[in-house]
Amino acid sequence: MDKASIRVQLFRVEHGEGAEPLEQLLACIQADAIADRVRRCNLVDYRLEDIVAPVGRGTLWELNFVRMRDAHGPGRVSKAKKLAGFNLAENEYFGEDTAVLYDSATRYAVIQYNHWGVRVSGLEQYLSQYRSDVVNIYDFKPKLDLDAERRFKNQKIVRRVEVGIDLTKMQAADLEAGQSLTDMAEIGTKTGADRLYITLTIGSSDRKSKLKNAAKKLLTAVRKNLDDDAILRLSSYGAAEPEQDFEVVDLLEHKLEETEQAPVGTDRRITFTDRVKALKRAKGKWKGVMQD
Repeated sequence: MDKASIRVQLFRVEHGEGAEPLEQLLACIQADAIADRVRRCNLVDYRLEDIVAPVGRGTLWELNFVRMRDAHGPGRVSKAKKLAGFNLAENEYFGEDTAVLYDSATRYAVIQYNHWGVRVSGLEQYLSQYRSDVVNIYDFKPKLDLDAERRFKNQKIVRRVEVGIDLTKMQAADLEAGQSLTDMAEIGTKTGADRLYITLTIGSSDRKSKLKNAAKKLLTAVRKNLDDDAILRLSSYGAAEPEQDFEVVDLLEHKLEETEQAPVGTDRRITFTDRVKALKRAKGKWKGVMQD
């Protein structure tokens, strides 16, 4: 049986003020019929399709999110036959799925990376807007290794941030990250550029002078929503306090990611069960960093 590689990434889920615990929302979704779980996010239909709740005193939720792809999709092809489309009914779509392990005890989420599936920004939107009667805001923050995470988090005085993006490797879904990424992509499109480098810096000699919080939020949005292949540079230069030495934290070099192998079936798909097994293997490797 053939095997394929699955990229797995680690995120910490933060709840907005007044938001219900995520596991409570997941139980609510599980109680809904599958047809009632569809939510439209940025003109795309998403659904939390498979939900395996923890048993007994367990805290691990196994989840499978599906994106209904109604634009140009894959076809059937062989070495002897040309590419041909599938015959789909009017109410049928191509489906792309993303497996997630959520630990309600630690609020860490181990997520399968699927470029065409539900991305992290889509997960946030789907879960945050699922209930119209509750103000739920969930933020999935990507994890770095412990040392880099600590240094980036402690940078209260940020003097310079650098972002480099390969615009040819950005997809329309990447712009779900927000207005900052959209604006940057438009700059490249209008000028005919295929690569874009932006440096935001403050030139004051006063060591207390710093960029606004939006600078760090921009870095977080880029590393959370863009494929690593599309990010050419991503760094923050600063210090915890004005009197301390300024240093560069490279957010590309220290991003946590594992690659796991999983069997591919005759339908050229990896089952939800096998993807969950791959996520659990990656989770086991990250025991040391899954802490506050």
